[in-house]
Amino acid sequence: MQKNKQDISDKESTLQKIERMHPYAMVLYLSIIGSTLIFFGMIVAFLMATYGGNRPPMESIAMPKSFYLSTVLLLASSWILERAVKAFKVDDFVSLRRSLVILMGISLAFAGLQSVGWLELYVASKTIETSSLAIASLYIVSVLHWLHILAGVIYTSYYLSQVSSMYKDPVKILITVTNPYEALKLRMLRTYWHFVDALWLVLFLIFMIVL
Repeated sequence: MQKNKQDISDKESTLQKIERMHPYAMVLYLSIIGSTLIFFGMIVAFLMATYGGNRPPMESIAMPKSFYLSTVLLLASSWILERAVKAFKVDDFVSLRRSLVILMGISLAFAGLQSVGWLELYVASKTIETSSLAIASLYIVSVLHWLHILAGVIYTSYYLSQVSSMYKDPVKILITVTNPYEALKLRMLRTYWHFVDALWLVLFLIFMIVL
């Protein structure tokens, strides 16, 4: 009986947390869940195109060097984001702005390296006998992730413009750090970027195994 009461209490606590969640945060989490399901389906389709049916396994293709470098950049972006959050907590908006600028640069560099990687894959796939469906699936998965990066760049540029308009004004900074909604925006930015970073790591590992 006591255990049942505890279970009900835990459920009510979870429901209360969900009810208190900001609508924007709810939309973000639902979007992340939806994107995860989409990528899961795309990964399954990629693996089926590579190994499914009576098709022979895809011949080995060298992993594009740009993919290795872009992975390092994304790992660096997670570290930069944590520095940005720490800067926000101590009201250091100069460091916050600098971290966001670096994040923007890393994101744009990642997008450029992905384009180089697609070109490398295209050239490599022309020199071997392989399933065109498997290569097409690989492109689709990586392009879909690239679009998620683009969405993150757009939101980061919006947030950076806000920080840039106040980072030298102590009054505006004080108002911002005491506003829960402003803290929420940065938490959402961090959550989204960590999601796309983790997503790429999963894709990268799969590519390493398959290619």
